[in-house]
Amino acid sequence: MTKSLRTQFMDYMTLNRYSPWTIQHYMDIVRRLAEYFNKSPDLITQEEIQEYLLYLYQERKLEWELVMLIYLVCRVFTKMFSNGKKENLNCRHGPELENSLM
Repeated sequence: MTKSLRTQFMDYMTLNRYSPWTIQHYMDIVRRLAEYFNKSPDLITQEEIQEYLLYLYQERKLEWELVMLIYLVCRVFTKMFSNGKKENLNCRHGPELENSLM
């Protein structure tokens, strides 16, 4: 029996000792990402994640620290579900990226 992505991600975070609060919020971040693209989160590409981050920062005007938190959640998720593929979600941290987004 294959577990759902949701269950696999929750199990992964539980085994890695994430707090219940963190698990709840990480699940919500991944759910919102999937809703934005209207598809399963494991089918979302790196380019789409970067598009989503730009949307959050430029259009939704989220604080930079929150966008970086969302980026890190996406990184954990893509690392877990890359199935051995070399897919690194790249995003520069700090003012360099912030300036390149403007």
